[in-house]
Amino acid sequence: MIGCIQMKGQNLSVKSSMTMLATTTLNAEIAMPVSKSLSVHVPVLYNPWVFKQNSRIQQLTAMPGVRYWKQQYGVNYFCSAYLIASRYHMGGWLDKKYRYDGVGFGAGIGGGYSYVLTDHWNLDFEIGVGAVYVDYDKCAWQKNSRFYENVKGIRLAVTKLDVSFIYFF
Repeated sequence: MIGCIQMKGQNLSVKSSMTMLATTTLNAEIAMPVSKSLSVHVPVLYNPWVFKQNSRIQQLTAMPGVRYWKQQYGVNYFCSAYLIASRYHMGGWLDKKYRYDGVGFGAGIGGGYSYVLTDHWNLDFEIGVGAVYVDYDKCAWQKNSRFYENVKGIRLAVTKLDVSFIYFF
């Protein structure tokens, strides 16, 4: 019993990030506990869309990781560690100068809070930062446009900024 809320032995959860859906990115995460305070998470993000004037946030990304829960799986504060693997093609959203077509691999750490709504539903908040090795081509943002350069290197960035709904089975 935690406060007035009793968690009933959830073994599996499915999550979707509203933050990612706001960018038209389809996403789902499956998670399961491996102990009272440790859980394994496997999120996948996919965005196939190309919008008017060749604007896009196309990606296929996986971010498997673990969470350590302060109290117990699915309740209150947690810290996380995760890997990142992504194939992306982005451009035309924040500026109309460039588009970026490449891959990224890295790792991140984060933290957050999971607010219990009912026996089966939670509202989850998470922020994370990470180091990502990128290898991408930088081109002008229009279709079939000028190639500028190939960029390779490690970037430090915010890698998670999520508000999500979780369903526990």
